[in-house]
Amino acid sequence: MANRIGKDDLRNTKEFYPIRLGFYGALSEGDLKRHIDNDTLVYKHWHLQSLNLQMVTRQGFIFSNSNGSIRYSLTLKIEANTLYIACDCDRRVERLCHHACNALKHLISIKGESVFSGKLA
Repeated sequence: MANRIGKDDLRNTKEFYPIRLGFYGALSEGDLKRHIDNDTLVYKHWHLQSLNLQMVTRQGFIFSNSNGSIRYSLTLKIEANTLYIACDCDRRVERLCHHACNALKHLISIKGESVFSGKLA
């Protein structure tokens, strides 16, 4: 039986979660899976229908991530070869929420594993 993390040890998805990038800003789907807790990987699925860049600010890139009438805002920033991501779904998770995970998978699938080495726009 897997060890479950205590509720007090979970992070809020509104807080930035760091993902260390590989050479030249690379992030593969395999690397991404290391940042997904088991509950998210096994039990949660987000049918990504739309991921749109809404705004570029000094703090990073803000995306609208929607599925039908449900919409979340994702903020991504890149500093020192590390990708930071936050989702306003306001959930308690070990690592990434399923909205952030599927948005990153989508970006990797359409722009390639080096998507975070340059501009996301």
